[in-house]
Amino acid sequence: MVNPRLRKWIAICVAAGSPLAAQDTCVALLRHGIYNTTHTLQVGASASTIYNQVCSNYNSYKAGTLKADASGKFGLFSASASLTKEEVEAIGQAMCSTNYSDATANNQVDSFSSVVSDAGRNAFTDCVHEANAGLVINTSYDENLPNFVTISARYTPLGNPGTQHVTGYDVKTDNPNAPANLKASCSGNLVTAAGSQQVLTPGAVLTMTCQRPALNDPQNAFLILGNKALAYGATVTVTTDLGPVHFDFAPLYLPAAPSPIKPAFVGEIRSMAFQSNDSAFHDLRANGWMECDGSALNVSEYPELFAALANTWGTTNIGVTFKIPDLRGQFLRGWNHSSNADPEANGRTYADPTNPHAGWTGSSGDAVGSRQADAFAQHHHDLSEMFLDAQSGHGFAGSAPRSNSNAGQAPWTTPVSVTAVGNTYETRPKNVAVMYVIYTGKRP
Repeated sequence: MVNPRLRKWIAICVAAGSPLAAQDTCVALLRHGIYNTTHTLQVGASASTIYNQVCSNYNSYKAGTLKADASGKFGLFSASASLTKEEVEAIGQAMCSTNYSDATANNQVDSFSSVVSDAGRNAFTDCVHEANAGLVINTSYDENLPNFVTISARYTPLGNPGTQHVTGYDVKTDNPNAPANLKASCSGNLVTAAGSQQVLTPGAVLTMTCQRPALNDPQNAFLILGNKALAYGATVTVTTDLGPVHFDFAPLYLPAAPSPIKPAFVGEIRSMAFQSNDSAFHDLRANGWMECDGSALNVSEYPELFAALANTWGTTNIGVTFKIPDLRGQFLRGWNHSSNADPEANGRTYADPTNPHAGWTGSSGDAVGSRQADAFAQHHHDLSEMFLDAQSGHGFAGSAPRSNSNAGQAPWTTPVSVTAVGNTYETRPKNVAVMYVIYTGKRP
């Protein structure tokens, strides 16, 4: 069953007007492209979450508190690759600034390539081209309540361009085999005009309404690239002699399943009562958790975790990779922090003692990440000395530490053998095994 509240609409209007009146309207298409890509990377994330995430980080960048990683790149999004300074400035202005112009965006359009698809960038550049030719397109779409979008186009001939026409119309659902009740469709006098290749007459208003339905019941959700969805993506295109008008709907995904454990700080470690080959571990990984197995991660892929750990636990290439803790088979001990609770804290060894490269081995001494080998505390055993008198002969062979059995002679001694006690390779308390995991801040 289709929920009308989840239907998406496009109203495309063609009317007379001045191209200068809507000079900066094409940026909306870039902004929409950013949301489309981020919705795919952060399945089910709301538009307000994405906006707050990007603009909070962008404001930190402007204030100088958003730090670059070792390669000089920044992170604006969760679960996204790091961005160059130029990309941060372009994306941040498009998302968060009210005075970002089409002209500025057009000069920076390449800076959007990591977060806006080719189709999204083409829609923007087509919009700018058509505005310069007199057909100005205005897109209004509420990303938080995406029930409809309005795209208006105002045509004012510049110079003597001759007669211009609406030359065609097309609407495509991403999956051509989608059920009929989930395929996008359009109606209106603009559809009629496109079919008859009607002339674009200044002052005429042509409108097309397009519906992209969505399922109402999450139980009926279907899979798109492994993610549950309620609606397919769709593309609407209207062609004119001056160029095409495009709008893309991203698939409508169900929100990701809530994390099986409560939210955590990046770098936080917790213990799990199952193994990494259990099905429950899949949900952990999907929510940003990773087994503490000493893996080397790329700085560019995990900028938040690197900001928290740096090379505390070692690295394989300074500035490029960093290691997470390897806690397999390990007992954890609280950081001494100059408390003298660990009398040998200053002698603790490197977190990654097998690494052959100097400076790549992580923390040592009284620091988080340092290690201690197993040890036995210094101690002694008292052995009472015994003097044994023999009745005759030469004493008790090998049975006493000291004997004075030979009268008139100095005491003689025999060695004492201490038998080893225990049958294990280590000294340990009673214990149970758990799997330690660390929160990376990134969803695969």
